[in-house]
Amino acid sequence: MTLLFFAHDGAWADPRDTPQRADPAAWRWWRPECDGWPPGGPMQRQNCVWWALDRLGDRLGGFARPGLAELTLASTTQVHVRILVTPRWCRFPFMAAADLQIGGLWTHPDARRQGLCRAAMIEALRCYALPGQRIWFLVDADNVASTSLIRSLGFALIGFGERSTPSGIAAIGQFRPSRSLPPIDGYRSDRA
Repeated sequence: MTLLFFAHDGAWADPRDTPQRADPAAWRWWRPECDGWPPGGPMQRQNCVWWALDRLGDRLGGFARPGLAELTLASTTQVHVRILVTPRWCRFPFMAAADLQIGGLWTHPDARRQGLCRAAMIEALRCYALPGQRIWFLVDADNVASTSLIRSLGFALIGFGERSTPSGIAAIGQFRPSRSLPPIDGYRSDRA
């Protein structure tokens, strides 16, 4: 499967994008570095894995630095929208130490076509897009909806790549560009 590598550089500032949001109290950020153990709810089991990666650190295959965050819009029984922000880690070796990746983007089928996914992306960019920091978004080439969304938010397509599956196990694979990814907007990466 071909992956598209999109990147956004610089601070997020687009006054045209003031999304209509669900009740602000329904949006929930979870950041292990300040919130600790994952909160209860439908994503707690999966978030325990993210919490462990946050604690392991770069030398042990975890994140290169603090910065893991999850944004959800959920009711007491169901997650409607979920998005993850992750620092560089062993599955994303092309990222620079200061880079972040937005992924894990998911919308419940009953919540689609309501602008909630776009609102979550804008909220993540408002909180995490800083000058000189690259934000990555990888997407399967055939995912038209996510590709359209990410382009509409000002991300640039800067490369193609694939997901490795050592011994057929996707969970331990890496996301790798087909060739060296160029700097965009004057940004110079410190990746090895």
